[in-house]
Amino acid sequence: MVNPIVLGSGTPLFGETIGRIDLELFNTRTFDSGNVPHSYRPVTI
Repeated sequence: MVNPIVLGSGTPLFGETIGRIDLELFNTRTFDSGNVPHSYRPVTI
């Protein structure tokens, strides 16, 4: 199970946010090592 969250400080990637940001998975890649990075983007309404 993967629960993506937005962390950090500095320049916001998605503008000023208050509360929850809904994200959608748009890309995955499996490496020979077994690592699988997931790329997410904000859901557009």
